[in-house]
Amino acid sequence: MIQEKQVLAVAKSLIKKNKINCDIKLLNYKKFKSLAKKSPLIFQVLKEGFTFRELNLPAVIYHKKTDHIFICKEILEKLLKKQPKNSQKKFIEAIVLHEIFHIKNRKNVSKFELNESINSEENVFNKFKKSYPKLFRLSSKIINSKK
Repeated sequence: MIQEKQVLAVAKSLIKKNKINCDIKLLNYKKFKSLAKKSPLIFQVLKEGFTFRELNLPAVIYHKKTDHIFICKEILEKLLKKQPKNSQKKFIEAIVLHEIFHIKNRKNVSKFELNESINSEENVFNKFKKSYPKLFRLSSKIINSKK
């Protein structure tokens, strides 16, 4: 898999290009899972019986005073293990752009509860699919191949 420095370089470049003020970090699985479970949507999915590993969730957005994009090192490695380097970089672009859409969509979310989280995810999903169809197809293919 591409180096951690390269992952962060791709992500920071996209953040700068999109004029977004946010922090980006790669986290270990335990810390990532702990933060991800704070999302009302993820919490609900887990409550319905899915395991966190089944979700294959490589990145999450965390809104506090400033926005944060967290990427899970272990999940990223699992998803990209057999992918060519170019596809790995494109996948990083896809997941970071998806999270950037969430940051841009934040103004449409008044409180972080389940229904608004679902609506936000649907909105971001559709905007990303329309704006970046090739990245959308690549990321969907990679994530779905590991389920």
